[in-house]
Amino acid sequence: MQWDKDDFSNNSKKDDLWSQNMNPDGWRLEQKNNNINSFNRKNKSNLVTIIMIIVISVFIIGVNFFVLTEQSNKRMDEMVRIEQAMNEEEEEEAQALEAEEARAAEARAAEEERRREAMRKAAVDARMEEEKARLEEERAKLDVQDENAFVFDNNEKIGECTFITLGDTWNIIHTEVNSLYKGQGIAKKLVECVIKE
Repeated sequence: MQWDKDDFSNNSKKDDLWSQNMNPDGWRLEQKNNNINSFNRKNKSNLVTIIMIIVISVFIIGVNFFVLTEQSNKRMDEMVRIEQAMNEEEEEEAQALEAEEARAAEARAAEEERRREAMRKAAVDARMEEEKARLEEERAKLDVQDENAFVFDNNEKIGECTFITLGDTWNIIHTEVNSLYKGQGIAKKLVECVIKE
């Protein structure tokens, strides 16, 4: 449809149309502009919606990332605490084991020391017995003469035993020990000496 200025008989109508820039070419341009504006408005609306969706998605991703990071940090902290507790338990067990081994080693050392001390004491006691026997031998010399046995301590007679011979047997008739030497088994030694002879 073609428009011409002369087609309008009413000036007010004409002025009104011209004032609205409604010539035939302008009308088409206005229509196109309206379509373009409508399209642009829709695109702007869609663009704003897309931007909002992107912003919300980024926000949700950020929140999820933060929550997951916090949960991961909590899990890591818990794992570190568990590992520390396990390490502490292992260390306590190792210390207890070392203490037990130290006590056992001390007990073994003490037992070994007691055994050595007992051996030293036994050796000392044996040497003392030997020395005592040697001293007694030196002190108490037995002498058997003519049916008499004598015991001497540094050339002093401290005991005697008298016996008689009857065939191949001896009969002990008297045994005497100095009162200062009584209780030391000297009379018994005299009898044993006679038996050996």
